[in-house]
Order: sequence, then structure tokens, then C-alpha cells
Amino acid sequence: MGNLKIVYIGNEGRFYEKLRQEFAEITKSQHVTTIWETLNFLVDSNPQKLFWSLRERSPHIIYLDINPDNPAWFYFLKLLHRSEEFKKIPKVGLISKGLKRNVTNSLLMTGLRLLYVKDIGLFDAVYNPLNLLEKIIDIRPRFFKTTAERPTKAYQDLRISYRTKRRLGVESNTPFKDNDIIKLSNPVLFNKLIQIPFQVTKEERSLGSYYHYRYCYELKMDPEFSPMEFQEQESPIQFIKVLFIDLDGRLLNEFNKDAHKVNFVYNFQTSIKKDSFIFQRYRPQIIIISGQQDEVQDLIPIVQQHLNTNKLIKTPILLSSPDEFDEQKLKGHHNIINAGASIPFKVLNQLVQLKKSHFMKENPDFFKGKEYIKLKSIEKNHVQFERDITILSINEVELTFRSKEKIPNWTNLLIKDPFYALLLTVPKRELGFNDESVHRAVIHGVTEEQKAKIRLCINKMFIEVKESN
Repeated sequence: MGNLKIVYIGNEGRFYEKLRQEFAEITKSQHVTTIWETLNFLVDSNPQKLFWSLRERSPHIIYLDINPDNPAWFYFLKLLHRSEEFKKIPKVGLISKGLKRNVTNSLLMTGLRLLYVKDIGLFDAVYNPLNLLEKIIDIRPRFFKTTAERPTKAYQDLRISYRTKRRLGVESNTPFKDNDIIKLSNPVLFNKLIQIPFQVTKEERSLGSYYHYRYCYELKMDPEFSPMEFQEQESPIQFIKVLFIDLDGRLLNEFNKDAHKVNFVYNFQTSIKKDSFIFQRYRPQIIIISGQQDEVQDLIPIVQQHLNTNKLIKTPILLSSPDEFDEQKLKGHHNIINAGASIPFKVLNQLVQLKKSHFMKENPDFFKGKEYIKLKSIEKNHVQFERDITILSINEVELTFRSKEKIPNWTNLLIKDPFYALLLTVPKRELGFNDESVHRAVIHGVTEEQKAKIRLCINKMFIEVKESN
């Protein structure tokens, strides 16, 4: 199998040692050598430096022992989520028992796919991320399994970017079709504890994704329901998007000093590859590249190819390097601004203002009648989308279920009946499992009490099947 590098970020030495021992025990039959490293996350930790330290370690799995009372954790998690380098790496949020639902929801919205509550056995903490690895580690859980058809509801969060009185702009990793009718709930937005039907009217890509999901949609409320109420903002939240491509760490560290002054939305990447999705999904309006001269100049053709492919050819590119650029090598490229050794925040802010003015001139009514939802407005920043599913088989760590719609891998769902738990869809293992309506999911984010209810449910389902036969 080879080496598996695992990084634990946190400060609980006793838990870390138990996790290492459990990992070794569960994977001992797989001929895998695990290499463990630790990084501390203290109250005064610098998320940018920690991010760079983690990148240098090239982990296969990351455990994050989270203190949700420390705001730096959320910023760090967003850096990880936005980075294409970390996109496919399993990240497990280790949390304490008793966190409120809105806190766990906030953690999932930062891009965490898995949560582990530290009051249950460690098998879940090891088994779940192994299902997300590109390397196949075939661990079969030795728990009692039963098969029985049990219809239930599953709920998926859609991230809201804006709303009008009768429309929602949402982002999701799940595709919808034009004219699909989906049922949504949010008691704060709708002032009701009910589900309201919305029609998918179009895929909205004019400004791209703000929150790093694959798809953006505009939804229209069923006319039989009362319109949503809100006070229209005099000015919308920042909408000009800047892509930072930081090849040497200078940009990330320097930006932290001025982050509170910016008047734009930003995304950090530490490399750009030919198969990058960031330009297609994020659609940046300004790009700044920082690094050594040769690295920057080698990257420019790749960036401009992405801009051409995604019809963003007018996007200006600011260059910053401690070395002097060869102006002759820059001549063949469009919209290049050489900022020299300094990090050009002043020039950047001027460009942002120009972009804003130009956009508002061409689209004077674009923001009229819209409320843009900020990420911190946790009670308003998402809606729950209801799905009908049927549980087909279950043990205490995973289940299979059927859904009318195909659900992509790595989708988080919440079920409340016959037990309360988070589900993460993962690849199916059985080669003969070609039915696209059947999905496999690992169970995560449960407490010991919830785990006990899952066991009771499994026993009850087994008895029902036995009696029916």
C-alpha cells in the first residue's frame, strides 16, 4: 500500500496518542505505513503560517481538533476549503459533545466533509476518512448489518447568496434541472415552520460562485405563498472578486495585515494547474500573482489560457516578485501590470473601484430589490432542501439508500428519522452496484447517545424483517 501521511492539528496530546493507536490497529492488515505529524493551533496562532506549514507536509489525511470559540479556526478552515490543493484531501473536524446545530452547520459550510464527536469510540474517526482517499484501503466494518426498506426524509443545505421577495440565489454541489420543483425550509427567512416549493428557473453564472460550490441557481417561489420580507440594502455586499495566486507565501502573510481594509471578495490559491476549475466556478475579475520571477512567468501562459477558455480575457493580472521581471518576456501577454517587489494593494483597490463603476454602469438594475446574505448571518445563509430516500441496508457506521435523483459523492445530508445523524455520500465498493439510484454513505457527527439509537434502530429493523419472513 505504501506510506500514508497524516497530520493532526490541535493541542490534545492524550487524544492524539489514542487516535494513532486506533489507526494502527484498524489498518494493520492493509500493509500501510503511517507517518504522523502534529501542528499546534493556539489562541494566537496565525492561520496563514499554519496553512503554509500544512502545505509543506503534503498530508493524505488531516485531523483538525477544533475550538469553535476561536474565530481563527473558521478562517483557517476557509483557506483549506478554497485551496484546490487541499480539495480532495480528507479533513476530519474533531469536535466536543454539546455543540449547537448552528455551530456544526457553520463548520460544514467552511468545507469540512466529516465531523467526529470525541465522546464515542474511535473507529468512526479512522474509518470515515479512509473512504475519501484516492488510494483504496479496503477496511470492512465488523458491525452487525441489516437490510430493510425504510422510507425517510433527507435534508441538504443549499448556500444562499442573495434573495428578492420571491427569488433565491443558491449555490450547491448538487445539479438541478430547469423547472425542477424543490421544497425548501428556513423558519427565519420564510417566517414559517413549513416547506415552500421553489422552481429552478436557471443556472446563474453571471458572477460565478462566491462560496466555492460547483453550481449556482436562481429559484422562484411558488406564487401561492406570501413573499419574503426584508429591508433592501442601500448598497450590496462586496461583489468584485480577486484571485490571489501566492507561489511563495509573501502574499498570504502580507495580506493579513490589510485584510480588514479590503473592499472586495478574495480567494487564495498556491498553484494553478491546467485542469483547474477555479476560473470556471469563481470567475475572478482581477488576478494578482506573487512569487519568484521564473515561477510567475511560467504561470502566466497557463492563467491566460484559463481566462481565454472561460471568456475572461479582459481580466487584469498584477505581478509581484522580489526579482526584476524580464519586460521582453512579458510583452506577448495581455493586461499585465508589473507591480515590482511590493504587494500592490493600493493599485489593487484602485482597480476594484474601476471594476465596480464599470459593472454598475453596464448593469444599473442588477442589485435592485436584492438582499445579499453574508456568511456570518447563520440563521439566513442557507435553506434546507428535502429529499425522499429509502434506507436499504445499515450498520452503525454506514448505510445504503435509494433516491430518485443521482446524488454526487461527497454530499452531506441530514436525517432525523429513524435516528438523527449526518450522512456523507461516498463511492460504492461493490463492482456490480451499477444502479445510479442507490447510494452509499458513512454516518458521522453523532454523539454516543445518538450512536445508541442507531444500534436500537438496526435491531428493530432486523426483527421487522425476520418477522415479515
